[in-house]
Amino acid sequence: MSSGAEEQRVSGQGLRAEASACLLPTVNPAVAAVGKETIDSGETETSTSLVRYDRGLKTRAVCVAILLLSWLVSVGIIAWGIYIWIWWNSAALPNGSLPYLESLTEQTAVYLSLAVSIAVTVLNESLGHIHAASLKWSLQRDSRLVYNTNLRLMSSSRTSKANRWYSNTVVLICTILTYSSSSMMFLTPASNYGGASAAEISFPASVTAIPIAILGLGFGVLGQAVFATWGLLSSQIPTWSTNPITTVQACEETGSLQRVRGRCMLDVTEKSSLSNPQQPKSSQPSMLSSNRASKLVLVLLWALVPLSTMWGAVVLWAITSDRFADATIAGSNLSLVPSTSAWSGNSPMLMLNWSGVTRSKSISSLISFALISTIQSILTLALHCAELLVNLSRDEVAWRAATSRKGSQSSTNSIIAACTSWQTAILFLVKALSHWVFGLGVKVQISNSNGMLFFLFRPVQIFYLTFVIFLFAILATYMSMRRPKGPQPAAYGHLQTLADLIDEWSLTLYWGHKTTGDVCHAGTSPKPLETVRMHCSYS
Repeated sequence: MSSGAEEQRVSGQGLRAEASACLLPTVNPAVAAVGKETIDSGETETSTSLVRYDRGLKTRAVCVAILLLSWLVSVGIIAWGIYIWIWWNSAALPNGSLPYLESLTEQTAVYLSLAVSIAVTVLNESLGHIHAASLKWSLQRDSRLVYNTNLRLMSSSRTSKANRWYSNTVVLICTILTYSSSSMMFLTPASNYGGASAAEISFPASVTAIPIAILGLGFGVLGQAVFATWGLLSSQIPTWSTNPITTVQACEETGSLQRVRGRCMLDVTEKSSLSNPQQPKSSQPSMLSSNRASKLVLVLLWALVPLSTMWGAVVLWAITSDRFADATIAGSNLSLVPSTSAWSGNSPMLMLNWSGVTRSKSISSLISFALISTIQSILTLALHCAELLVNLSRDEVAWRAATSRKGSQSSTNSIIAACTSWQTAILFLVKALSHWVFGLGVKVQISNSNGMLFFLFRPVQIFYLTFVIFLFAILATYMSMRRPKGPQPAAYGHLQTLADLIDEWSLTLYWGHKTTGDVCHAGTSPKPLETVRMHCSYS
């Protein structure tokens, strides 16, 4: 080869090297890689991507609109609560009496409470999405973002005050307030209390609204809106997408995550293993063996079942015991919606009065709201933690779609993805329904003559609540213990594992066999790939 040709060949190689270097994002060496627990002997690289990841701007626009709506709704509810409070203490009312909502019957109030519970769940989930997005990218700046999904109110950021532990505590309290308010917003005041037995107490057809519950709902929504706005304004959010593949690509482009070569067949449980050739496995590990927090969440959910069962059993025993004969109604109505009306038969009920504490209906309502919120906080916390199991399951479904006919669509709108996810839909229904049924099983009554406080416990409705929790615990166990079939390594949203498995980017990704040799290679492609060969080793 002539000297001129040799110089031209060397010069061409240099130009191609410079062009390739221009395509690689600049990596900040001061930023630690996500998933620092990975131990291997492979080489790290930053994936070359000419495909811009989905920033989820439509999702952001919807979230901002709901945030503005939440501000308006919370202010309106607080104004309504203040008006009802003034109404309660109006000089025009007889001393100690309660104002009725004449057009609102007991049965109507029950179903109106269900509607309020559904609306509260919609607002809480929407505001929670904003809070979760700001938390995720705050953890990324802390170099502590390991999974795409995190326990939102149990994870504290070191750099974002809107996501610190004290902020999360306030948001949790606000969430509890909203659900407690929806379950006790309306009540049927007790009348004709003679002090001898529960049977002597009658309930008028109309109901009244409790101002403390209305104010609790308003301030609960307002508090969440404040912290969601704070997180939105103080956080740099590269993408609003909840898709784990989009999160990985965004992390790689910001330099906080790097792909490690030679790990194309290692799942999330092997994140600390060496990068050695591996043969494909016919089934993958479960969520329970891949994420330690999922075990704690599952234990918490199952713990609610015996606790709720014992609670209902104690109330039922008190109703059937002669010891509490004066404080019980041994009714025969076993329907989900209880009734104190004679035409439908009384529901079994234990009534405990708190005499001697206060004769003020306002103070009585405040005490009852605090006690109900304390009890209901256990249910609220457990169902919030259940979000982890649902979202981890959804993350794995999004990744495993890469071996389907349509491939994994990382540009799908997050709101549409949530609404079409059976896991999310079931959790939403369980949240709205369980808090509503809780309100049916535990009611507060206030005497319309002297402000005396009553607590009503209905065992039938408590057992219905137990049944709902039991069914959801079974579903959560199935999601946690299910082992996905096929050779595609499981990730459950573990970002470093996904980064190691994805070697080519596209808005639609397929995963499968790519190259053949003594050691084969599997990876991703914008086009469908062959199924991996189970007898071959991959690296």
